[in-house]
Amino acid sequence: MGDAQLILLSAKHMESYVGKLKEATGTKGDLVEVGDGFATLKMKSEKDPDKVIDDPHWWHSIANTEKAVKIVRDELIKVSPADKQVFTDNAAKYLAKLDELQKWVKNELAKLAPRQAQARDFARRFPVLRPGKRIHHLRHRRHLERRSALVEKSWRNRRGHQDSGV
Repeated sequence: MGDAQLILLSAKHMESYVGKLKEATGTKGDLVEVGDGFATLKMKSEKDPDKVIDDPHWWHSIANTEKAVKIVRDELIKVSPADKQVFTDNAAKYLAKLDELQKWVKNELAKLAPRQAQARDFARRFPVLRPGKRIHHLRHRRHLERRSALVEKSWRNRRGHQDSGV
């Protein structure tokens, strides 16, 4: 690390040790806190679900990861301008993969929404049926995709009984 020209950190105050490490190694390299280049994600507190807190895990967001790629690309170009084309090309390839991932996620979420709505509606209408029975009913009566037989078998085995079918 002593000879590093560039030190990339995820930031959002997750690497509190880096200042001491940089001091101990004597590195003169630039310290770039990548995650500080964009807004912080928010999440519900585990201790208090009504409270919203900062989530430092910015890489859980494809949009933030795209921003991070651009920040890293630009910082690498500053360190090695002669390799600008290599950094630009590699970043473009990775950004294209992230774009494809975003499209896939959007498509998969669109598929889930109707199924979740059907399951919620059914659960509201038949609240006395235990979950395994709801799956059975939905599968046979609503012609939804069949849930794994292993999941249902496991559920029945844990309960120590056979599913009567409704």
